Amino acid sequence: MKTNSKFGFSAAKLRWSKLLVICALGSTCSTISAVELVDLGTLGGTSSWATAINEHDQVIMESSLPGDLDSHIALYTNGQLRDISEEYHLVTSGYVAWGNGINNRGSIAINDPAGRAGILDRGHLLGLGFGTYSTALAINDPGKIVGYWDGNGLPRAFSYFRGAVTLLGPSGSKAISGATAVNNYGTIVGWSAVSYIMPEQAWIYQNGVTTYLTPFDQAESVATGVNNRGDVVGSYYDGRDFHAFLYQGGTFTSIGDKSYAFAINDSGQIVGEITFDISPQETVTHAFLYQNGTITDLNNLFNQALGWELVDAFAINNRGSIVGIGYRNGSIRAYLIRR
Repeated sequence: MKTNSKFGFSAAKLRWSKLLVICALGSTCSTISAVELVDLGTLGGTSSWATAINEHDQVIMESSLPGDLDSHIALYTNGQLRDISEEYHLVTSGYVAWGNGINNRGSIAINDPAGRAGILDRGHLLGLGFGTYSTALAINDPGKIVGYWDGNGLPRAFSYFRGAVTLLGPSGSKAISGATAVNNYGTIVGWSAVSYIMPEQAWIYQNGVTTYLTPFDQAESVATGVNNRGDVVGSYYDGRDFHAFLYQGGTFTSIGDKSYAFAINDSGQIVGEITFDISPQETVTHAFLYQNGTITDLNNLFNQALGWELVDAFAINNRGSIVGIGYRNGSIRAYLIRR
């Protein structure tokens, strides 16, 4: 899991009206427009999950292996899918290794098969020294890593940079917290609560100061993304539903009802998931893009007859490329939308 948050964000979930182009991994794409919807493929199994993307359109993801009994960390780059778990020998028994973040150098923030936070960089695995039940969730270009670790049976947010560790969030004996994202200037966002039974609250950590956020005076919230301008996205709970929010220049903007925001780029484009009521008894959850005050269901931009239903959008880079997961012909698959 990416966090122990009651909001339920995890590495597996952390989920334009005509077809422009669609291509499968390894196939030839015929471009009708400058936008592509790419099936990122698998390592031989039926399922895959994309979690992060850098400015080079390199995508870090998880993929099932033949038989679907195991999964490995995979890296999609230049049309090819590499088995990162094999390359770094992360195939020992224990926990499933997850790749959670990737920076522009290609360094990958992970939790390894022993359940420990680490970094994969230039052929080497660097453990962060937190032990079992720790996860590195994001890494910026200078190499600062953020995540959470389990020091006394409870998750605690941390940042790690060149061997120096900073613990974030409240320090009480029952407090819980997680750091979810970091920008290139070291601004960190996350969530915390004074105990498991109390509401979680979004926060921003900058220049040694933690600022707690209360979107629209709601007590329960989580921050999940921050861009290099310091704009923050996340979600808040109003006692009935979750709502994605943008925090910019000290002002909150509500993005949509029954929604979660996961990431924001430097142009202010936001991605996440939104749930629509189909009927009093039926709902559907789809990936969305929010820009210029408008929220768009990503499924409305492609031909549904080709078997895709885009469920979650987890990350967006400054080129506007988006990654997430969807259902394709009945299987969960990682996708990339790029211009």
